[in-house]
Amino acid sequence: MKRPLACFGFTLFTVLLCLNLFESTAVSVSLLSLGAVLFILSLIFKKSRQTLTVPTVFCGIVVACLLFFGFQNNYEKTIAHTGDGVPVSGVIAERPTFSRENCRYYCVIKTETIGDSKVKTKMRLSFSETYDGINPSELEIGDAVNFSGTVYKIGTYSDSTRYNFKSCGIYLGAYSIEKLETEKPSYRGADYYIDLFRQKISSALMHDFDNENASLLVALLT
Repeated sequence: MKRPLACFGFTLFTVLLCLNLFESTAVSVSLLSLGAVLFILSLIFKKSRQTLTVPTVFCGIVVACLLFFGFQNNYEKTIAHTGDGVPVSGVIAERPTFSRENCRYYCVIKTETIGDSKVKTKMRLSFSETYDGINPSELEIGDAVNFSGTVYKIGTYSDSTRYNFKSCGIYLGAYSIEKLETEKPSYRGADYYIDLFRQKISSALMHDFDNENASLLVALLT
């Protein structure tokens, strides 16, 4: 076989696509069974071992299944931390944005603890400037956040919403039932300075170009 990596990549992509589309145990078992059959055939027939096609496809199936089940396992463990009145601590990972539809602010935080457990994941935090007493313009990447609130699985009523956030590694959403507590860190990480640089570039482009061209340049550069 002249291009084993291409064959491996195509198999990996195809199997992952099937697993994501169907998300059923039957499909997973069928794919693993197919991989086992291909492996046995590669041991029986000498020609298949020489071309490496069958072993490469088998490896692609196995790696895809391991990646998928590893991701699913992590997802299930993360969404198990949902509940009401759950204490959460973390740091701001993305600056707040305002939703006119819901009249609320949303930002992404990297959690450190959820309840009594140490959980490293991304969470979409919803808050109100009036209720929570937080000025969104003062929140910066790296600021510590503590609150007690409702933690829920994102996309419960919409598959497209769930898939969109899952693709970004965000499985949980939350809103506080008490006022948010924020604290400035003693030092800033690299994420803060990268975001600061991005903000300066965006401001300069928005000042020098019209909205349409500036938005395109911002998207390309930052």
